[in-house]
Amino acid sequence: MKKQFKNIIPIIIVIIIGLIILATFLLSDKDLDINSSKITELYSYLGETDIYHCGGLNTYKNEAITLDNIKNEDALCMAYYQVKNSKEETKKATNTNVNDNKTCKIGKSTTLLADEKTQKCTYKTFTKKDLNDAYNNLYNQDIKNYEKMFYISEEEACYLEGETYYCGTSETYTYYLSPNATIYRAITKAKEQLNGDIVIYDYFLRVSEDNKCYKTNDQDNENTDCTKALAKTKKVTKELLLDNGTMYKHIFHKTPSGYAWIKSEQK
Repeated sequence: MKKQFKNIIPIIIVIIIGLIILATFLLSDKDLDINSSKITELYSYLGETDIYHCGGLNTYKNEAITLDNIKNEDALCMAYYQVKNSKEETKKATNTNVNDNKTCKIGKSTTLLADEKTQKCTYKTFTKKDLNDAYNNLYNQDIKNYEKMFYISEEEACYLEGETYYCGTSETYTYYLSPNATIYRAITKAKEQLNGDIVIYDYFLRVSEDNKCYKTNDQDNENTDCTKALAKTKKVTKELLLDNGTMYKHIFHKTPSGYAWIKSEQK
């Protein structure tokens, strides 16, 4: 009997080791394809390098960033580009402003600038509910403050009348006095966590016109090691970005309708 038990022990050990390996595999984060459409879509939630597009990249800062740290008009702007039920309309210009520009009166009190060639205004309309649905998909929250007006580009803005937003070329433009710089980013990995959340890791680097590197998108915190390396390579390569850039992780929470961005921070 003892001899039979001794023969079983190695088998039991192998089974236990196998179960441990299986449990480790099942309970570990799952690697995702960084080139997949899902990761590409979620990455777009972070914004664009164009500072006129919803304030540019708002998440690459020293401190951890959540929706509470982003300007309301920029968050609404991001939601605008996710609205699914917008309608595009065209109206012929009927008025002229003080600058002799042709304009259109939209709704009861909204004035939009007409195209110089066509003398027509092309604009989009959608409801507050439409914008809130898009906002909720992006951030897993409802809109707390519907701005009466917010920019969606350097020349375009959305205006609220009652329950409807009218978005088109504004009579006034928004300008940013910001030094020119080039942004470099590269996703290195994406993982699905046990709770279903997705985390995207990337490297960030901001390079000024005079070839100085900076760690974030909001402060002049020079990355001197990168600046020295750039002086040797004369150009930003992927290797330089991965060796000298700042690593960030972006968390997207699993919701009943998909995934919502909830936080970005330095790794």
